Amino acid sequence: MIVSALRLGVNGYLARIASPEELFQSLHIVARGGAAFSPTIAARFSRFFATMQRLPEPPEFSQLTSRETEILELLADGMNNRQIARRLFLAEKTVRNYVSRIFTKLEVHDRAAAVLRARDAGFGDQPDTVLPQHA
Repeated sequence: MIVSALRLGVNGYLARIASPEELFQSLHIVARGGAAFSPTIAARFSRFFATMQRLPEPPEFSQLTSRETEILELLADGMNNRQIARRLFLAEKTVRNYVSRIFTKLEVHDRAAAVLRARDAGFGDQPDTVLPQHA
């Protein structure tokens, strides 16, 4: 039932609400784009995902060097070339060259497509999931 609800766009499920504050906090998290689940539901998800086999990595990701993978992670986090250059102590031109090679290896034509592919593969900051705690 919970998985079906998630497929329909539900971003949270609280089995029991301990307090009005917990409900308010959960609603606030969901309104900001996050997800809120009670500890019982989170434990079920944990068991469910622990039994799943890891999907094979798309071949184009295995072609990336460690530096290209690092830069792709930062792209997926929403950083621009200047921010990446500063973070990694590289010249901005060097970052542009890496980004170009990443586009070629991922067979994409722009930054948005590269970020989308990266996020689909689990790169970058994913939306926060906060698990309300019971006292």
